[in-house]
Amino acid sequence: MPLHISRTRRAVAASAGLATAAALAFLPGTASAASADGGPLSTKAAQPTGPELSYIVNVRPGHGNSARVQRAVAQAGGSVLQAYDQIGVLVVHSANADF
Repeated sequence: MPLHISRTRRAVAASAGLATAAALAFLPGTASAASADGGPLSTKAAQPTGPELSYIVNVRPGHGNSARVQRAVAQAGGSVLQAYDQIGVLVVHSANADF
């Protein structure tokens, strides 16, 4: 039995796909907890160099990762606005362009 998709649904799906692709094209490079050269991370807090942006950081819930990640956020020049430890989500702001 062939699947028939209406023209309207195809247009909506194509538009949503293009919008998602365009949004992903403008995201900054992927974040990494390791330094670029493979050496240890610097403990010096970075100076704000741009507009303050919001980030959502996901951690494994219930494993004590939240406190460790919050320290790493502070060392990277960010500040944790809200921590939802039960679901493993941190809301973070940072003006550091390399955050």
